[in-house]
Amino acid sequence: MNHVERFRALVDGKPIDRLPMVEWAVWWNETIDRWRSESLPTFDNKQFPAGRSVQANYCSDRYSLYDHFGLDQYFQYWVESRSSSCPHPDSHGGAILANEEDYERIRPHLFPRIDQEIEDIRPWAERQRRGESLNWITVDGFFWFPRTLFGIEDHLLAFYEEPELMQLLEEYCKKAVEQGRTEACRGNRESNIQKQPTTSWAGGWHDPGF
Repeated sequence: MNHVERFRALVDGKPIDRLPMVEWAVWWNETIDRWRSESLPTFDNKQFPAGRSVQANYCSDRYSLYDHFGLDQYFQYWVESRSSSCPHPDSHGGAILANEEDYERIRPHLFPRIDQEIEDIRPWAERQRRGESLNWITVDGFFWFPRTLFGIEDHLLAFYEEPELMQLLEEYCKKAVEQGRTEACRGNRESNIQKQPTTSWAGGWHDPGF
């Protein structure tokens, strides 16, 4: 079975030859630096390009590492909820808004177009058609999106202290996700690959363990 056949059989509850071998999270740069000190080779990434989107910059060797370790190729493209021009928190898990006025100020910086992500996935769409890769799209979910704006602690309090603003954020997130889906479908049409979609599944990022 190839990657696509195996995945589709698995989610359909049908027999498979083995479980998929996947590392779904990006390795930390400190981890890769350590491996390089222990003789991990460098990669030119021409065969397995990570693309040029914001998420791809986190680990440009991601898919070359999959190949190096013998893992299945699962290409992920992430619909960014904040543009590069959006204000950044002062610390990890910090806040960039506290009220509706703040939301109106940063809203123009939320959910930018995904033109670069569509370009990134084009070479992988053909690989998926051949069964060599499985492509998936990730969006910020209804828990994670407001968390990136309120910050970890204030987000939990906002369910009680800012319920109207929370509802506004959830409605905006829903519209943005629908727009992202439309853009992804546009990218599929423009790729001239009509018999297979560019993606096999989509997931919402939540991580409520925070």
